Amino acid sequence: MSRIMKGHVIYMSLRTIEPGEELTVDYNFEYVGDRTSCACGAPKCRSVMERMTPELERALAKQKAARAAAKSKAAHV
Repeated sequence: MSRIMKGHVIYMSLRTIEPGEELTVDYNFEYVGDRTSCACGAPKCRSVMERMTPELERALAKQKAARAAAKSKAAHV
């Protein structure tokens, strides 16, 4: 769980976090039309930091289809 207090993000954990241990944070930003790309590289990453909504799913599907079409067009040239 995280909280913002006096401009600082504070993370709370149910267990001790060891020094040097890597933490993963799901920012779960609200989708308002702009996307913030994620580059974590996790196999199940949703590729954006915003909370997945039907509107965002449509936007990502449209972007994926456009990339696939461009790739297909480039392969046929």
